[in-house]
Amino acid sequence: MAEFLDSYSNKSTRRMYRRGLELFCKWYGKDVDTILKERKDDLTPRPNERFVDTKQRASRYEKLLEKFHGSLLEQGYKINTARTACLGIMQLFRYYSMNITLRAGSPVSQTVVATNDFILQPEHVRAMFHVAKDLRSKLLVSMGNDLGWRISDILSIKREELPNLEQDPPIEWIRITKKEKIVGKSCLSKTTVTLLKEYLSTFPTENPFLFHNNAKGHIDEETVTARLRDLARDAGIELGNMKLRWHCFRKMIISQAKNSGIDPDIIKLMVGKSVKKDMLTYMTE
Repeated sequence: MAEFLDSYSNKSTRRMYRRGLELFCKWYGKDVDTILKERKDDLTPRPNERFVDTKQRASRYEKLLEKFHGSLLEQGYKINTARTACLGIMQLFRYYSMNITLRAGSPVSQTVVATNDFILQPEHVRAMFHVAKDLRSKLLVSMGNDLGWRISDILSIKREELPNLEQDPPIEWIRITKKEKIVGKSCLSKTTVTLLKEYLSTFPTENPFLFHNNAKGHIDEETVTARLRDLARDAGIELGNMKLRWHCFRKMIISQAKNSGIDPDIIKLMVGKSVKKDMLTYMTE
C-alpha cells in the first residue's frame, strides 16, 4: 500500500485513498496484501475453465465493492463520500494492473452535484485582497482571480515556468495542466504581474517552486485553504457552514465567463478543461 500511495505527489489524494483503503479493509476484514493476492487469483485463468466461470470470478471484487458502497450509505455517508471511499481500492488495483471495470449503472459510479461550496463573487475577492497584509496572500488571491486552474496546477508552478514578466500585461500564459495533461491558456493581470515581480525579488530562494515551503517542496493545499478562510474572516465574509477553498475561484471564473457570454470552448481553454482538438487548432489568440 505504501508503494501505491507514494506514487501520488498530492497529499490530499494520498490521504483520500488511504482513508478509503482503511475503510474497505475494516469492512472486509482483510489487509491490503491479502486483497491483492485474492484479486490476482481471481484474474488468473484456470486450466479447462469455462469462459463464463472465469468472467464471474473476475467480477467478484466489483460485487464486493458495491456491497461496501452500500454499507457506507447505510452508515450515513453521503453519495459522493461513499464513491470517494471506493476510489482507494479501485486505484490500488489499477496501479497493479488489475483494474476493476464497473458495470453500467453501478451505484459506485453515482455522484451528486456538491452544494456546500461557498459561492465566491468578485466583491468577496476584492475584500480578501485588500485585507491581506502579507505579499504571498495577496499574490495567491490575485492569481486565483486571474487563473481558473486547479490548486494542483497553482502549487506546482515553478519560478522558471513563469512567462516573461517584462511584457505589457495582460500577459498570455499557456501551461499543461497537472491532473488532465491538457492545455490551459489564460492571462496574468497587471496586478498579478506587479505582485510577482515584488514577490520574486523579496523572497529569493533555491527552492524551484513559486509558493515554496521551508524544505524543497511547495506549500500544501491545506495551507492555502486555511489562509483563504482567515482572509474571509478578516474581510467580514460570512461563510456559514459553506466551504471556501481554491476551487471556488475556478467556479467563480467559469460562472462570470458564462454570464458574460464568452464562448464555451474559450472558457474551457482558460480553466484547463478539455477542448476538441479540431477546435483547439483555431483558438490561437
